[in-house]
Amino acid sequence: MKKLINVLVLTFSVLLFLNCKSQSKVRNFQNTSEKEIYDIVNFILLKGPFQSHVVVNECKSFTLDESDKAVLLSLDGIITKEGVDYLAEQTKDTSTFTLQNSKLDNSILVIDSSEVEKDIKTFEESKKYWEAIFEKYPDSYTTLSKPILTADKNILLIRFSKYCGSLCGTGGIMVFVKKGNEWDLRAITSSWDS
Repeated sequence: MKKLINVLVLTFSVLLFLNCKSQSKVRNFQNTSEKEIYDIVNFILLKGPFQSHVVVNECKSFTLDESDKAVLLSLDGIITKEGVDYLAEQTKDTSTFTLQNSKLDNSILVIDSSEVEKDIKTFEESKKYWEAIFEKYPDSYTTLSKPILTADKNILLIRFSKYCGSLCGTGGIMVFVKKGNEWDLRAITSSWDS
C-alpha cells in the first residue's frame, strides 16, 4: 500500500511539474513588453507589405490550424515544430490588445472597432457603408491581431486584413523573421483576397 501511495505521489508530482512547465511558455509571451508590441505594429503599418495609416484599435487573437502549422514547418527550416507549438499555444490567449494612438507613429490613425464592425445585409447597405468609410478614410482601413513571437523573439506571426471596398480586400497571417533590428517577411499563410 505504501508503495502504491509513493507511486501516486511521484506521478502527481511529475504531472504537476509538466503542467507548470507548459504554462510557463504562455507566461513567457505575456512578458513581451508593450514597447515591443508597438514597435512591431508601427513596423507592420509603415514598412510592411500592406502599408496602412488607418488601423482598428482592437487587436484580437487568432488560431493556427493544422494547415497553417504545416506551412510554417515547410518554410526552409525557419521554424521548428517546438517553435510552431509555442506559437500555437499563445493563440489560446483570447484577450484583446487595444491600440492607443499616442503610442504609434504620428501618421497612423487608430479608429474604434465600432466604426467599422457593422451588420450589413444588402447591397445598398454595403454601398452606403463604403461611401461613408471612404469619405472618412480614403485609403480604407486595416485590422491586426495581437502579434505572437517565438520564445527567442526572432519569429513573428501577425494576422492582418486590409479592407478597401465591398469586394476589395486582402488578408492572412504574415510570418516575419528578425534580421538585426528589422523584420523580414518570409511568408503569408491562410491568405485571402476579394
